Amino acid sequence: MLERLLEIGKAGQPLITQWLDKEANLSVTIQSSVNLEVAQKRPITEDFLSEQFGRLGGTIFELAEIQFQLSGGVIVPVKELNKIRREAVELLISKRQEPYKYQKNEEIDHTSRNSVLQTGSSPKLISLCRSLEQVEASCKTDVDYIYADFEFTTDYQQAVEIANSFDKPIALATPRIHMPGEQGVLQQILKAKPNAILVRNLGSVQYYLEQKINIPLIGDYSLNVANHKAAELFIKRGLARITPSYDLNIQQMMDLLKAAPTSEIEMVIHQHLPMYHTEHCVYCTFLSEGTDYTNCGRPCEAHRISLEDRVGFAHPVRVDVGCRNTVFNAIEQSGAEYISHFLNVGVNHYRVEFLEKNAKKVKEVLALYREALHGKRSGTSIWKTLKATNQLG
Repeated sequence: MLERLLEIGKAGQPLITQWLDKEANLSVTIQSSVNLEVAQKRPITEDFLSEQFGRLGGTIFELAEIQFQLSGGVIVPVKELNKIRREAVELLISKRQEPYKYQKNEEIDHTSRNSVLQTGSSPKLISLCRSLEQVEASCKTDVDYIYADFEFTTDYQQAVEIANSFDKPIALATPRIHMPGEQGVLQQILKAKPNAILVRNLGSVQYYLEQKINIPLIGDYSLNVANHKAAELFIKRGLARITPSYDLNIQQMMDLLKAAPTSEIEMVIHQHLPMYHTEHCVYCTFLSEGTDYTNCGRPCEAHRISLEDRVGFAHPVRVDVGCRNTVFNAIEQSGAEYISHFLNVGVNHYRVEFLEKNAKKVKEVLALYREALHGKRSGTSIWKTLKATNQLG
């Protein structure tokens, strides 16, 4: 949303326009390449500029407000206004893609942490898979851990068997939401005998802690750990590692890592960001005549649905065992730019998440991130190679 557009100028001088992208907190200033001239007939008006600069169809922007500070009756060619508009849009989009530069306010006192930097320890690479094909492909790489996050937990047993055949440890993910009466799903995960469990809600955390299981529990982003106090709370309760909330930008993340026990923090450095989670089932609504899982015919087992936005991006919709839907961003995003910062403060576990990638692409992506963790490739080259958005959280 372009919240404000400001035009300043007078005859004999260029037209100066300032464009504000409120959503991303960015602004750019574009100056005309020709000077304003005294209008003989139809001087520029606020309505005219609003019409010309509001032609933002096909872009991610929409003009919300315009401020007009032109002196006297002046005019500039329409083609110049079109050029200004295009340059402003291109520059704002370019700025959105730039990595956020966090401000390091003071030196980190490593001795004050509850964890010790793992000097000489090789960074651990984790592959979160959403299909058996991805599990097998990941097992054929040098990843240190496999996570399985399937729509149907009936496939979990086979995922564990595949990982075991390659001597790779595997964690199984709980559903995003836990409702009363769904303990059977959590028990089914235990029966598959994974090496660890990726817990995504407080209900699952409490259930497994009460069961006194002897395998690690890894807290996912949905536990909404946004500060070091929350991280310490979950770790003291018995979780082996914590994944920080996706609400944190790089500045906030570094502030958390400054005080958190970094050896127990796990960073997601590549993913399709889950945009929202809902109990409304898109598959049942559009692909069946039924009303719920008892009569819908389970179209989700045979079809894939995406929601297309106004600029043409198709955002994948995935179900869970409770018929709840998660909508994922169509474009992958990468935190590769910040890997060196995380390594410097002692973070040792890094997760790459896959959604629809085939086996060949899984191997390619994991190889790129392993090179980054070993300092053999820059973060910039990774997100550009993968055509991902350069963004954390």
